[in-house]
Amino acid sequence: MLENIKLVLGIVDNSKDELIKYYISRISQRVQSYCGDTQLKLEYEGIVEELVIKTMQGKNDIRYERIGDYYVQYNVHEDMLTPYLSQLKRSV
Repeated sequence: MLENIKLVLGIVDNSKDELIKYYISRISQRVQSYCGDTQLKLEYEGIVEELVIKTMQGKNDIRYERIGDYYVQYNVHEDMLTPYLSQLKRSV
């Protein structure tokens, strides 16, 4: 997964490896928790890669801005797994 993510993001050195590994771990845990699995299924690795890439690309996005009494919130979405729920299967 690490190499695929670096390829898409255009990262050619190892400077972001630890951060990417952290995101892979955290997002994998969320997928596993949602599905009720103890290990990440191979079929979900693509979803984890996509979510890590989106997280890395959107890391510096501004979510809200407050100027005095004026408050604007944008680029906000529901839980990161929501677009993938139809692809994720819960264990019974």
